[in-house]
Amino acid sequence: MAAICAYLATASGNASADCLVHVYQSQFGYQPWLGPTLNNAAAAFPLPVTDPRKRTFSELHGNAAVLTNICFAIAPGFAADCVETLSEIKWEAGEVFESCGGHEFIYVPCLNDSDAHVSALLSVLQL
Repeated sequence: MAAICAYLATASGNASADCLVHVYQSQFGYQPWLGPTLNNAAAAFPLPVTDPRKRTFSELHGNAAVLTNICFAIAPGFAADCVETLSEIKWEAGEVFESCGGHEFIYVPCLNDSDAHVSALLSVLQL
């Protein structure tokens, strides 16, 4: 996933690269988890730069130093939407983002049964 984020940063140009943050979701149990977590990022993005939570997040992860009113979320590791993508990303993180002052949380659906996804699968099967 880090490679996908790096590719998107390169392909979109330097201005957008500073706005990309690679996060993790689906933490379970009490063991330490990879970070930053999706919900921590969703909460930090819309906060003013003077907010201590925003400063802490930005010091650790760099890219969230500016006020972000729109969050665009993708889950490139999933071919089809499921409980994780819909419940944890679209609904839960979207609610966190908006409750912290964000204006719009945009979740990009997985490929699911789109024509492009089916065509890609068929081309792999025909090799």
